[in-house]
Amino acid sequence: SSGSCRWRCERVRHRWDAAHGIEQKKHPASERIPTLIIDSLKTETNQARLARWLTKYCPDAIISKSHDIAKHLTKLGWKVPGDISYASLNVDDEPPGTSGIDQNRTYLGTFAMNLLHSLILQNQMGEHPLIHGTLVEGTWRKGNTVLHRPAWDL
Repeated sequence: SSGSCRWRCERVRHRWDAAHGIEQKKHPASERIPTLIIDSLKTETNQARLARWLTKYCPDAIISKSHDIAKHLTKLGWKVPGDISYASLNVDDEPPGTSGIDQNRTYLGTFAMNLLHSLILQNQMGEHPLIHGTLVEGTWRKGNTVLHRPAWDL
């Protein structure tokens, strides 16, 4: 992985990697699909890495934050969502109609401004002695890049 990918992983405190690892442990080792970390699909080297990974593991779906994955899947001959589904971790950065998570940026920005306003009113300045955070949950946006499978409704 490159610097930008590492930064993204660290920014979310490796929660996405951890969630993938936990789900993989539910399957026999022979059925596990390793995470493919690619910073960008702008290079032929990374495009070839994606093609090899797809050929080797044939996943049902890809979950990513890389806004050009669906385009490259199509370029490689995969039908999205016919052959493979694609879900984005941030649909705001994707082409219209992409399935995935809406990070609710507007609400997050409003919440951040309200928090900052509150700290100013309390005359709190400088670094807080305790690190704390706020989670604004994402919302699933249906889109048209994930194939619906009735078995998932169980």
